[in-house]
Amino acid sequence: MDRLSELRYSSLFSYCPRSSSERGKLAKKVMKAIKNELPVRSRLGEMFASEYIVETLKEIIREDNDFKEFMDENPILIPVPRHSPIKKGYLWPSLQIAKAMEKEKLGVVKPLLERKYQDHLYLHRNQDPVQ
Repeated sequence: MDRLSELRYSSLFSYCPRSSSERGKLAKKVMKAIKNELPVRSRLGEMFASEYIVETLKEIIREDNDFKEFMDENPILIPVPRHSPIKKGYLWPSLQIAKAMEKEKLGVVKPLLERKYQDHLYLHRNQDPVQ
């Protein structure tokens, strides 16, 4: 069985839960919108959080050659499950974002990870733990 020798990944946002600055407060609002797929108002208009992320990402791709090169590879989008196991009908924010990205032809969604216990992720096929 072939194994990956390298895994390239990227993150668009980071969240600092203890910041009380104005930017920290804004980050907390954005995080809540993402976790609950709420509408976001921005200079781009009002749209759901996953759509806002994709529009922001498209802007970055247009302006940043390194990031554009990264995204030109037709990436596989592997949404990471929430901290606790996902129940049927519950929102999976990273899957919502990945689907919105796929809709805009920014990659292909492959939900390969499953959270069975609070601190362990499992690959769907061979059930190896990923921590």
